[in-house]
Amino acid sequence: VVYNGKICPVRMIPSGFVNPNSQLYIGRGVVVDPDILLDEIKRYEVDGRLLVDRLCPIIERRHIDEDNGPYNKTVLNTTGTGTGPAQLERVKRTADLKFAKDVDSLRPYLTDVGERLNDVIERGEKVLGEGTQGTFISNYGFEFGDDMTYPKGVTTKDTTAGTLCADIGIGPTAVESVVVVFKSIASKVGNGPFPKEITDPERLRHIEEDGLRPGYSRKDCG
Repeated sequence: VVYNGKICPVRMIPSGFVNPNSQLYIGRGVVVDPDILLDEIKRYEVDGRLLVDRLCPIIERRHIDEDNGPYNKTVLNTTGTGTGPAQLERVKRTADLKFAKDVDSLRPYLTDVGERLNDVIERGEKVLGEGTQGTFISNYGFEFGDDMTYPKGVTTKDTTAGTLCADIGIGPTAVESVVVVFKSIASKVGNGPFPKEITDPERLRHIEEDGLRPGYSRKDCG
């Protein structure tokens, strides 16, 4: 997110933080790393207007360690954030999975996000649900000719607009429109098919330099 002339990387909080009049919610479809979340709340000064669903699963240190293990890093080449192992534990319905309601530091931010959003919709106010990634890295998998994106080219869940509704606790009939945002250059992590990959370092360097508007830096906000 580019805000006040700076590039602001966010992993947990919604990009809508740039609007000071917005209320921010993290739905229960999101796995949460409390350390990252609390750091971003402080860094981007959203304390008081961000709430987290009490049933968001928690990424723990053991999930991050597993995500950086030989298979995940060598075969899948994941980002190592612990997201996949935490999602897997949720699907396996293990008793070890911790939720936001179990983390003391998150208690000031807890709510039922679905209930709040449905109340907002009934009052005729606007809700913008923000998803991430895109259809072709959905865990359901898609085909490119003879290549199948699953399992190496996908993330840990479905990434379509329909799943977004379930993640934040609203029904699909409440959606008035879907906005798709395209990056000018496709990128991905992991192995698997990447038909449009650009491998020439010199070409990449020029694209990167041309894409940065004057006055912007790579420094974090603050």
